Parts: sequence; C-alpha cells; structure tokens
Amino acid sequence: MQFGRIKKNIEVADAAIQLSKADQSQEAFKLQSTATRYYFAALQSAALLTILKSDAQRLADLLDLLKMQSDAGLRPSADTLLIKSAFLQAKNRINDQEASLETSLLQLASLTGEDADNISIDTSLYHRFNSDENFTQNSLQNHPYLNYLNAAVDYSNAQLEAVKKEVYPSIGLLAGTGIRGSGIDAAGNVNKNLSAPWNNNVGSYLIGVGVTWNLSSLYQNKTKQKIAGHEIASAKANYAASQLQLNTLYASALASWKQQCQKLKDAQIAFKSSQEAYDLYTVRYESGLINLIELLQLQKSLQDAESNYVNAIASYWNELIDLSEAIGKPSLLLNAIKP
Repeated sequence: MQFGRIKKNIEVADAAIQLSKADQSQEAFKLQSTATRYYFAALQSAALLTILKSDAQRLADLLDLLKMQSDAGLRPSADTLLIKSAFLQAKNRINDQEASLETSLLQLASLTGEDADNISIDTSLYHRFNSDENFTQNSLQNHPYLNYLNAAVDYSNAQLEAVKKEVYPSIGLLAGTGIRGSGIDAAGNVNKNLSAPWNNNVGSYLIGVGVTWNLSSLYQNKTKQKIAGHEIASAKANYAASQLQLNTLYASALASWKQQCQKLKDAQIAFKSSQEAYDLYTVRYESGLINLIELLQLQKSLQDAESNYVNAIASYWNELIDLSEAIGKPSLLLNAIKP
C-alpha cells in the first residue's frame, strides 16, 4: 500500500507531458510568426521590384520618344542623354532590388528547409489588405505562451501533491505456504519406502504485514513542501505578469495598427494623385509645354509616392503580425486578406 504515491507520480508525469506539449506549441507559434515575417518581407521586396521595373519602363518609353523627336530635330540631343542616364540608374536600382529579394527568399528558405528556387510567393495578396477588420481580446486567454505558463502551474501543483504523499509509510502484505513430508505416520509406524514422505505430509502457511516508514524524512518533507509551494507561487506570479504584459502589448499593437491603417489610406491617395499628375504632365511634355527637367522631377515624385505606398503596406502587415503575436492567433492575417 503506497497511500496514493503511485497515482500522484503518474499525475506528475502526465503534467510534465502536458507542459512539454505546451512548450512545443509555443515554439511552433514563434516559428510560424518568424516565417510569416520573412514571407511578407519577401513580398515587400517583390513589390518594390515591380515599382522599379515600372519606373524603368516609363523611362524607356520616354527615351524612345525622345530619340524619335531628336532624330526629327524636335528635341535637343542633350535631353536624350539625360533621360538615358536616368534609365541606366533605374536599371541599377532594379539589380539591387533583385539582390534584396533573393536575400529575403534565402532567409525564408533557411527557416522552412526548402530550396529558395522552389519557393513561390503570391505577390497579389500583398495588396489585398482589409483595413476595416475589427479585433477583440477574447481569445487572449488561449495564447500559446499563457497556455505554457498555465501548464507550468499545473505541473508545480502536481509536484506538491506528490511531495505530500512522501511522508506516508509503505505497507506490504507477505504470505507463504509450505508442505513437509515424513516416513512416520500418525500411529508412529515407520515406512522406509521412497513414496512414504508423499503419503504423510503436513501443510503450513505464513501471513505477515510489513511497514516501512522513514521517520527521519518528515522534517525534510516539510522543506520540500515549502519549496514546492514557492515554485507554485512563482509560476502563478509569472502567469499573472505575463498576462498583464500581453494585455499591454495587445493594446499597443492594436493602436499602432489602427494608426497605420490611416497612414496607408493617406499613402494610397498620395500615390494615385502622383500617378495622375505624372500622366497629365507627360502629355504636356509631349506637347512641348514643359521641359524634361520638370518631367523628371515629377517622375521622381511618382517613384517616391510608389515606394512610400509599398512601405506603408509593409508597415500595415508588420503591425498586423505584431497584433497576431500579442493575441496569440496567427490566423488573424488570413482574416485581414481580402479574397
């Protein structure tokens, strides 16, 4: 009889298994968040690369136009040289951005274990954002890190209950039987045959109770219980502090995300305005109403507006990733992607 010690030890082992599973879940959550950041960093690099290619294409179209006008004597050859220089600079920026995209894909490949050449990214979802999503804090209790800390509390409680059972003694029941034979029967006659002992036998049995109690460990057990109690208090305090920290982190991330949504809308309006202005002034340049320097300045303004818009989208997704990490819900990103 172990007075429940075996049962409590099994409960400690079960709590340790649950703690290990919770730890694995939170590590998987961290890995998923890191992979998400790498993926959206690659999307940002791809979007910037698209902008630079569009910018280079605009300059190439303008260069072709200037060559025809210069050959016809309608434009000075200096304009052709100036736009050609701008076009070559744009190609250099494309090369730099392609290297940046390759680096982002290599980071993602090193995390996922895949070959960088086999990784395909859906660049369309980068612009499919939903800035009107509403979030609640209800699911914060299911945060993987809080689940891990809660499992640590359960493990400490199981250890304390197991320690309390150590003070009880161990009681064992012993039993045995025996048979002995003799060549002398009950009347006193002696029989020397080999089978005589099997004919005249006597059975006996023995029953005993054994108690083992280490009295000297009673004081040590009190110390163990105090240590286990302090570990429980520490685990609970860590859970409460982490919960408060996550609440604060969630509120901060939500506020930052809402601010970024407004910045994204402003950047989108600025980009569309710059694009319309460039198209308008391109027509005016072709009509000879403005010079090439003014058009290149507008082209640079459009490029900056495009870059600011892409970076604003990147900040939007990064803020949303921060929010998903604070709430412990990676699927938050899927809800924010427009179909």
